Amino acid sequence: MPSQQEIRALTGIRGAAAILVVVYHYLALGAGSGLGGAFIKHGYLAVDLFFVLSGFVMALSHGRDFPSGYALAPFRRFLTKRFARIYPLYIVTSFACLALWLVDGSVHDRIPAPSLLTIASNVVLVQSWAIGPSLNGPGWSISTEFFAYLVFPILAFGLLHGPRRAIPPFLALAAALLWTLGRLPDQAVHQDVRFGPLDLYIGETAYPLLRCLVGFSLGVVAWRLTSLPVCRRVMAWRGTGDTLVLCVLLLMAVPSSDLILILLFPALIMALATGTSLSAQILALAPIHRLGVLSYSIYLVHFPILTHLEPRLAALFEGAQVAHPHLMSAAILIPVTVLLSLASFRLVEKPGRRLFRAAPADGSDAAPVVASGARP
Repeated sequence: MPSQQEIRALTGIRGAAAILVVVYHYLALGAGSGLGGAFIKHGYLAVDLFFVLSGFVMALSHGRDFPSGYALAPFRRFLTKRFARIYPLYIVTSFACLALWLVDGSVHDRIPAPSLLTIASNVVLVQSWAIGPSLNGPGWSISTEFFAYLVFPILAFGLLHGPRRAIPPFLALAAALLWTLGRLPDQAVHQDVRFGPLDLYIGETAYPLLRCLVGFSLGVVAWRLTSLPVCRRVMAWRGTGDTLVLCVLLLMAVPSSDLILILLFPALIMALATGTSLSAQILALAPIHRLGVLSYSIYLVHFPILTHLEPRLAALFEGAQVAHPHLMSAAILIPVTVLLSLASFRLVEKPGRRLFRAAPADGSDAAPVVASGARP
């Protein structure tokens, strides 16, 4: 695994996942039942890839800080960095959505009514702890991941520094929990729209929180497994990463493959982290890497654009009798989202991190500096 340098492939796959989420939100409702439709509808699983990737990166960067669970000084530093990384853009885009609700009545079916509880819970990032909805739709995953940060010292203590014999039972438990979540009926999860069995995002229930914690914990375990010589050898083989990428892409087009895909994500990230495969080299290319740097902005900025502009642009295309109006609007607004994300990165993310002296100086959440010789 690379030492003392950025893991560019992990930044790249984060960018690819962010674009997949945006495409999913634009096109999933109109996607058919064929292979292409299945692929687009599986785009919701890119958020689970984020969760696994985040757990892997947190374990890599901070796992050694919590050998015995909570310790005040390292936990304060850890939370300061994470808060500085996620909060400034999150709160700006949340209030942007609140402003849209106030001035644009057409968005009321996509942005929740701003009750005092909704605003307060969103401000303190706890809305998806079985409390309520997110003002900015993708904010549900930021809220659940914030919870994962709060319990990270416990996860590090048990999964990184605990006995290795506990890992197989944990993996079996994680798979069983994901299978159980996937079996929940729509009525139980309070969702009318659900593109896959694990497409759980309604903050009034605890299911999104469980979904995040399982994925995040799988990422922590994936980093722990990199300490095993046999895992390092297998994942460092050039063909491993390419085989896993191919399997994931093929399974994305297969209905009902959701659980298998999530369980493949930890191995995929482990293999890409070695940087030896052709897939890792492609993901590390400058344009894809740059998307990874902007991925957080892309993820949070796209929803206000989708909510406010897409219906209007699609209506214009329909009035002009242009074929596939929603596809055409997506083709225009997705590049616009990337451009606006570049602006939000420079004007909100970077200045926001500078408000916290302990915040990391680089732009990537998915590609940390690997401590020399770091092993869990």
